[in-house]
Amino acid sequence: MAEEGRDVSAPRWRDVVNIPAFGGVTVRVAFDDFGGRPVFRCHTLDHEDLGMMGTLEVR
Repeated sequence: MAEEGRDVSAPRWRDVVNIPAFGGVTVRVAFDDFGGRPVFRCHTLDHEDLGMMGTLEVR
């Protein structure tokens, strides 16, 4: 995992990741037990409408 391009020395399980404006994170997700189209989104409804919501296709 990485935050702002720097490796995270002790990654931990999270269900929320705060990303600063113009920032970025790299996440790893285990899709071992399910497939389909899970949703990822910002928790602020107005942000979802502006494109901060999407789906992943797990095969």
